[in-house]
Amino acid sequence: MGTGGEAPNAPMALVEIRISQGSNTDEEKAAFVAQAFAALQAHLGGSSPLAEASYVTVLEVPAQHWGYGG
Repeated sequence: MGTGGEAPNAPMALVEIRISQGSNTDEEKAAFVAQAFAALQAHLGGSSPLAEASYVTVLEVPAQHWGYGG
């Protein structure tokens, strides 16, 4: 469902990426978001814009909260 409970009339996307807290600058995160939206638009939207309710989020997780090797 789209916003307001109505079926979307354009492709929608939600991308979440998790990175170690402090590992990237604000500029690097902004560049990732812009490039991710461009890729989503190219692959999902074609010549139509993505639905307004499309999101790319960068979540920063403290390094000690990651588990490695099982």
